[in-house]
Amino acid sequence: VLTEGWDRVPQGWSFTPDGRTLFFLAEDRARTHVWSLPVSGGTPKVVWKGGRATAVEVAGPAGLVFTYTTFRRPAELAAVKLDGSGFRNLTSWNDALMAQISFGEEREVVFKGAGGDEVQMFVVHPPGFEKGKKYPLVHVVHGGPIGTSGDEFLLRWNAHAFAAPGYVVALVNFHGSSSFGQAFVESILGAPGDKPFQDVMAATDVLVAEGSVDPKRIAAAGGSYGGYLVNWIAGQTDRFAALVSHAGIYSLLGQFASDYAYGRQHSYGAYPFTNPSAIERWSPNRYAANLKTPMLVVHGERDYRVPITQGLELYGVLTAKGVPARLVAYPDENHWVLKGTNAKHWYGEVLGWLARWLK
Repeated sequence: VLTEGWDRVPQGWSFTPDGRTLFFLAEDRARTHVWSLPVSGGTPKVVWKGGRATAVEVAGPAGLVFTYTTFRRPAELAAVKLDGSGFRNLTSWNDALMAQISFGEEREVVFKGAGGDEVQMFVVHPPGFEKGKKYPLVHVVHGGPIGTSGDEFLLRWNAHAFAAPGYVVALVNFHGSSSFGQAFVESILGAPGDKPFQDVMAATDVLVAEGSVDPKRIAAAGGSYGGYLVNWIAGQTDRFAALVSHAGIYSLLGQFASDYAYGRQHSYGAYPFTNPSAIERWSPNRYAANLKTPMLVVHGERDYRVPITQGLELYGVLTAKGVPARLVAYPDENHWVLKGTNAKHWYGEVLGWLARWLK
């Protein structure tokens, strides 16, 4: 076993022609690098530092070819020598289009989160950002929860697309996120809403204290587990002016209708037949009495990972309670909105909802 003592997760490996060295991908602190490791053993070494590398292959005896992306660069092919030198782009499909876009600044912030632990986030500013001016803040909450808001250009949940209307965007890699070690991943088992919620609140405090965020114009948007955390936020605080829950879990017990279990008894801390109260403790639907924040609920009707009944229940409770809400359901989409026309419509709905409550 080559990586038992290494607290990261290797994937997508390939051998050099002589069979002596492995090259692979692994996340580290919200970026995905290309690494090398002798088959004889040792400590993995960074060959190319992300951004986010998404695939790597050995190309003959002297080089590597890989795809990579950053916040402002869609995926392209690049090559380096085996020692990481000689970087060169092999494709530039999107350069002309990207040159037409004004981007705001991205920066990395580390702050004290739940339990005083160090938590990392990316902050993306809108184009033309003026220091000292008050901007709305939008948290874009990643799914998983074992996943990362990384330095990458996404078609869905694109950080710069969210910032472009004039918002400061925060991407918090809260407890439970990958790339910060296994203990950090496992720190939310049995309490999926606890530390991540504290981390998002602490990140909000940090950004408000910096002086560029209007504390009365804060929103959060997330999908899948990110939708769960948005739903949890809705029942725990009225600090937010607007929320967007995409494919969000509203009832933890209802998630046993999902198409895949993911060892749910570990995530929730119990089975429904061993300790249902432990599961219900962290279920957003148990805090319906506290709902008051305007919410956009988005779901795909072919979503079997988080069945659409989750979104329908949430929307039904919001409207019964008189909370401003809007339901958008895509009959031809699953857990992800993948079709181009639907994606454009999705951005229109999400950004339109944020504009309604933040501007």
